[in-house]
Amino acid sequence: MAISRLSVLYGFTVVLAILGMPIQKEVGAQVPLTYAQRETLVMTCAGAIEANAVDYTVIYSAERGFSRIEFKQNGTAIAAAQLSLRGKNDQNQNVWGGVTGGASDVILIHLSNQAAQPRDEISVGYNGQWGRGRCEGSYWHNYEA
Repeated sequence: MAISRLSVLYGFTVVLAILGMPIQKEVGAQVPLTYAQRETLVMTCAGAIEANAVDYTVIYSAERGFSRIEFKQNGTAIAAAQLSLRGKNDQNQNVWGGVTGGASDVILIHLSNQAAQPRDEISVGYNGQWGRGRCEGSYWHNYEA
């Protein structure tokens, strides 16, 4: 069976098969990603820093990791930063960092010591305050013949 697209959205795995095959849905525990899926994974991670009433969205790709973060307050964009891998913390978790146009430091910690995947949590520091987020929306393409 050739698979044209595999999508993971909000904890539901949906496999869309071509050639008139039925749609299969899987609900439940997180399923480990295959090597091919990890290599093409793209996710959006969202969270909030409640002390500042700031929401954020982070872009993740297998190719670049956690590469960009955008901050909004009351629905209005207030800052953005490109992120780069800075190293690991004492818990062996990847730490990413960047600087906004307003010269505020941004720190992102991927709260796992495994490769990133859907449902992972992140911690983000911005303007001296911290918040948590979760990687929910994701997709990857699998072009098996």
